[in-house]
Amino acid sequence: GINIVDCGRGRIIRPYVHDIDWFKAPDPLSEQVVGLWLQGCTNVSVTDPVIRNLTGSTTVTAGRTGETTYQTDGLAISGCSGVTVVGGRITDCWEGSDVSGTGTNSNIWFFGTVYEDIDAYGQKWVHEVLDSGAVGCRAYRCGYTGFVVAGGTAPVDSFGPTNLRLTACMA
Repeated sequence: GINIVDCGRGRIIRPYVHDIDWFKAPDPLSEQVVGLWLQGCTNVSVTDPVIRNLTGSTTVTAGRTGETTYQTDGLAISGCSGVTVVGGRITDCWEGSDVSGTGTNSNIWFFGTVYEDIDAYGQKWVHEVLDSGAVGCRAYRCGYTGFVVAGGTAPVDSFGPTNLRLTACMA
């Protein structure tokens, strides 16, 4: 995938990430496949990302049997501020977008992003997330939920998502 670390004032236009599997099959152990990963970035925009077929699979996941994607995130955001994702389509992975990770995320916004055939969560917001949200995003055929917001984990996190807004989103 694509990993952007400690970037300030950047634009990522139409990234296309597809067909990634784990190095070790059939169980990733500690491996994590990420299509597009922003870490410690400020003022970055992502326009029309297409991320699909991150197909690490195992036969037993979350109590289910049969082949399923696992430990594959379409778009991950960790310790960032001022990130905007406009449009795009994320399909066939474990989590569509994961706004969590190390450090506080603030002012993270998704506009019109579509998630399809996601095994767990279409859009996940956990740990320390401030003043962020999604507008007009859609999640189809997600295994757990289209959108999940969960609190922090003490003593690692001081707080969970705060001032988070989901407007006109559909699952």
